[in-house]
Amino acid sequence: MYRNGNHCQTWFYITIFGYNDKVWDAPSYSYTKRLLYCIGRFKKERFDSHVRERLTDLTNSIKKDDTISRLPSTIEILSPVLSRRAAESKLVKCIAKLLDALPRIPIAEDIYEFELCHRFLSPVFSALFDDPDRNVLFRWTSITNQEAKAEPQGQGVISRHRSDGMVSELDGAFFDRTLGFVEVKCSHEAKNKHAMAKDQVRLGVLSKNALDKYHSQSCLSVQVIGYTITFYIQSMEADGLYTMTELLHVQAPSSLQTLPQFMAHFDDLLAVLDCFNDFCLMDQSPGIGRKRPTLSDDHSNDISSRPKSCKRRSYTLQ
Repeated sequence: MYRNGNHCQTWFYITIFGYNDKVWDAPSYSYTKRLLYCIGRFKKERFDSHVRERLTDLTNSIKKDDTISRLPSTIEILSPVLSRRAAESKLVKCIAKLLDALPRIPIAEDIYEFELCHRFLSPVFSALFDDPDRNVLFRWTSITNQEAKAEPQGQGVISRHRSDGMVSELDGAFFDRTLGFVEVKCSHEAKNKHAMAKDQVRLGVLSKNALDKYHSQSCLSVQVIGYTITFYIQSMEADGLYTMTELLHVQAPSSLQTLPQFMAHFDDLLAVLDCFNDFCLMDQSPGIGRKRPTLSDDHSNDISSRPKSCKRRSYTLQ
């Protein structure tokens, strides 16, 4: 996490917790305690080891033999999906999509944001969060998010700027509640800490606005830097207090060679999926009357510095 980004989050009544942060002595953070307890409980529910071994063996055989067609392999992977529980089926489907999309070896040239999203990240996010049967869609967006449309014009680029991706709930033929946001930066931008911190702040503000608009209890946030994916869940903890809890860091595969390392995190990804289902999809405890107005971008820019050089410190005015 970036210190400047964490400081900026406090302007919007948001407190960030890492998974290993000690919050057990703080009586106000009862919801975060329950969330962290459930993460630990979910992590004990391990992904089926026999299925994992089968997926790994199939991936290794495709890597070693160029003559093996990927289409029959993906069909073979998907054949037992119906017998798995929903979260495990999503992970199996994720591997099938990655097998169909990934190159055999890592690409040496720079991968820019559009290609990173659609070739390397889309198979992961669409498999994990896209569920049309439950009216839940993952989508790459290029418009102003629904929550910002209700805000006054001229708010700037933090709260009104579109997110790169969204998880949305459908109400008939229209998009309704927003369940999660995704911000992506490609690998060659990883040294730009100003942009990284700004993305983290944007995720916090977009999630806060979604909680305020729909009176939800939690909202998922995902920050991607290159192939590194960080999952957060943001919730309304108490009167005027929003917490952003870090769930997991994981490396998205860049080729078939790194796909087995991604499968090693299936237990952690199961925990993320279970938390998303329990706290974002299912838990809709109202928070009416406890929300706080979002600080405008003009005001936040007035108390933050403009330096973008990695050799100079990015600071906030006290």
